[in-house]
Amino acid sequence: MGTDIDNGKHSNCSIEAQNDCQFQQAAILAVENVNSFGSSILAISFLLDLFGNLKILEVAMGMLVWANSNPCGNFRPQKLILLNICLIKALTLDIVYITLETVAISILVIEMGKSFTGDLFDCIDMYKQPAFDHPALKNHKLQIRPSFETKNNVTMDENFKSLLDPGFNDTCPPGTVIIRRTRKEDLMMAKELPKYFRSYGSRYHVLDSSGQNYYAIVQSQKSRFHGFQAKLTTWALPNVGPNQGSANQVWMYGDIDGPDGSLNVIQTGWHVLPRLYNDTFTRFFTYFTIDDYKTGCMNLNCKGFIQVSATHGPGFSFTGTDLSTYGGTQAYFDFQILKDPKLGNWWLSMGGINLGYWPKEVLPNLETSTALDFGGAVYTPNNEASPPMGNGHFPQEGIGKACYFMQTQFIGEDQRPFTPGPHWGYPDKNADGRYYRISAAPVYRGFWNVAYGGPGGLLPQ
Repeated sequence: MGTDIDNGKHSNCSIEAQNDCQFQQAAILAVENVNSFGSSILAISFLLDLFGNLKILEVAMGMLVWANSNPCGNFRPQKLILLNICLIKALTLDIVYITLETVAISILVIEMGKSFTGDLFDCIDMYKQPAFDHPALKNHKLQIRPSFETKNNVTMDENFKSLLDPGFNDTCPPGTVIIRRTRKEDLMMAKELPKYFRSYGSRYHVLDSSGQNYYAIVQSQKSRFHGFQAKLTTWALPNVGPNQGSANQVWMYGDIDGPDGSLNVIQTGWHVLPRLYNDTFTRFFTYFTIDDYKTGCMNLNCKGFIQVSATHGPGFSFTGTDLSTYGGTQAYFDFQILKDPKLGNWWLSMGGINLGYWPKEVLPNLETSTALDFGGAVYTPNNEASPPMGNGHFPQEGIGKACYFMQTQFIGEDQRPFTPGPHWGYPDKNADGRYYRISAAPVYRGFWNVAYGGPGGLLPQ
């Protein structure tokens, strides 16, 4: 593809207009060859290479001005239409969208702080948080608290330590919410995220051959659920590669019998994901998809989940005594997902503290959860041996030495938690027992404690 710019063609223009026209010509060249670039983001990158001294935002906004004013009057209308289409795509989907998104968030910040692990966080007016920019939430009224009472009446023995430390060394003022700072890197990685979060049955496994997901989970029978609650032990997991991921979570599914590509899923738990965070800290996360993992939204990196807490938020890390020790004190966090029976929003609480909710408007096919999974999941590229799952040890090593979902309960349409008996859930995995295992013997009475994990080391075939 040629990149020569004709300077003589616009000799009837002023020097300033000639520069404008020259830039327009370069833009048209990029648009005409957009198929060669493969995407508008590469076309914009081409322009930046030609005019590298201009900032991204100035380039994009300037191109819109130049295209619409047409100072030399010799660009055919169809080319201007193509240019505007290309620019709109770039502004809404690619480089400049990322710039505008981070700038917009920074404008809303009331206070800034820093976590123990170096993460920046912002205090943002509860009523102006980014979630409300979601098109489906245009007329949504903020729900400050659920219509039900959040409570946690079950205690653990002295060998277990509940996590009360929010992971930050400060809290936000009343009327604001605490949000981990969204970086440009987070937004640029957004399109890659679904492969790290896909559920066991997602059809996108066969559409993405770049890596492999492995699971050791419990799958529920099909029913109608309004929630899930458990106590999940937390562990350090430093041996996860830079392009790998290891997660411990619950998946709550909407209509699993709906049309292809319409599955709604909400997820939460803890994970280690170096590619996103640039570290191997153990972090609390949330995730949801409305199209069976074609796309998805993690934490507060995009619009959807509404936060109400000024002390806790998705993305914070567990460190020090917030992590279990092998054969010693076990650390855990208890959490609950529960549908609000009056307003239909899906609330998430941790340690009896309401963190926020997934609004019903953004989950059109999750009026009720027809199935749920919980356990461990890992992702690895095809050329790398799989990472550890859980805490890297097999469940047969027992309490204090393996990763556990403790006191696991499902919540039915009557809003009451119940311990699933036999036939309510079945253990399943898609890797050999040399790498990952799960122990989920059914219970007839008492608590249901499910252990899972393993060292990994499986090289995808």
